[in-house]
Amino acid sequence: MSNETFPFLTPDKLAPLAIGSWVTVVLFGIEGLQAARYFRSKARRRDGAFVKLGVSFNLLADAVGTMACCAATYLYTVIYWGNDEGLAKQYWPLPFVVFTVGAVTAVSQLFMISRHWQTTKQHYVFALLILILAAAVTGIFGIGVLMALKPNATSMLLDTFLYLALFASAVGTVLVSPLLFWQLCRKSTIPITGWNFIPRVVSLLFEAGFLTAAVTVAGVATSFGTLRDERIWIAFAFVQARVYSCTMLFALHTGPESETDGTTAAMALTSNEHLIPPPMIESKSAPATVMEDNDAFRLTRKKIELHGREFDSSSDVSRNLNDELNEIEQDGASRQPSLDGSDGGHLDIPSRSSTPSDYPRSPSPNGHHSPWPLSPRPTSPINRSISYAI
Repeated sequence: MSNETFPFLTPDKLAPLAIGSWVTVVLFGIEGLQAARYFRSKARRRDGAFVKLGVSFNLLADAVGTMACCAATYLYTVIYWGNDEGLAKQYWPLPFVVFTVGAVTAVSQLFMISRHWQTTKQHYVFALLILILAAAVTGIFGIGVLMALKPNATSMLLDTFLYLALFASAVGTVLVSPLLFWQLCRKSTIPITGWNFIPRVVSLLFEAGFLTAAVTVAGVATSFGTLRDERIWIAFAFVQARVYSCTMLFALHTGPESETDGTTAAMALTSNEHLIPPPMIESKSAPATVMEDNDAFRLTRKKIELHGREFDSSSDVSRNLNDELNEIEQDGASRQPSLDGSDGGHLDIPSRSSTPSDYPRSPSPNGHHSPWPLSPRPTSPINRSISYAI
């Protein structure tokens, strides 16, 4: 193990540090707004406890990481401005940045891999992606531990962790994003055609994690060769965790479950078609049935009372309603209304024995046909509801 030191920054290489801090502050603000929207939306009730815990954990880790980025920028651009020796060293905020990147990467990538597995159930692909994620997280945390123990030392172990973290992160995101994008396109309930082709494809690309893959690959590409000396990789390292968290929240807001919200009304109408009452059947052979208002009120109150009892079954309801109808028949028979209109135009309610055989029968709740005939179109809203209920 070597104790050779190397300059972390130089006076002319501070721009990536400042730009990365500014961008990460903006992204953390966007993440906070997305998290607040998520916890107020229906998606929170739809998702499980582990998803909500992951969102909360990422928000807390990104808060620590954002403060660490700002602290590092303040140290290098204010405290040690113009001090070459001070700029060459690594300070305490940098391990916090590395640890938070590793934690957020683990949670966010595990969420993406789980989404792919839930849509495909491909166990071998799932195991491979988990293995690659474990290697990337191991490399990131290994770098953080070595930076905390020996901030300014280089060693073969540090290089091993560095290469493991870089390549495993790049390979993992490059594999997960296209696979998840393909499954999202297949499972999408919104057609990707016509005027919404470009917006829908862009939305699916973000949801599948192509932005995180681009940031990760760019960070890896700028960590080798002459680009490494320009310190551009610092900017990508600062913003990587926030990009992962924003992608996860975006996927939760625009996931497959949210696409069905626009069709809720149509599905509700389709599922409730059986609740629409059938049209009334007019019969010229059967006399019109007219109920007194007090009789209709008695039936309605009886129906409410019967349905309010827990021990009454549907057959009990039908039997009690028929008994009530028999009482109304007897009351109507005692009044003996005439057919010539002398009694105000009320017609007698047909009895069971006098009902024509071709008059339609109403099915009772227990599945048998009731002997009581269907009434023609009632003359009042109350009578209409009684006819549907019977």
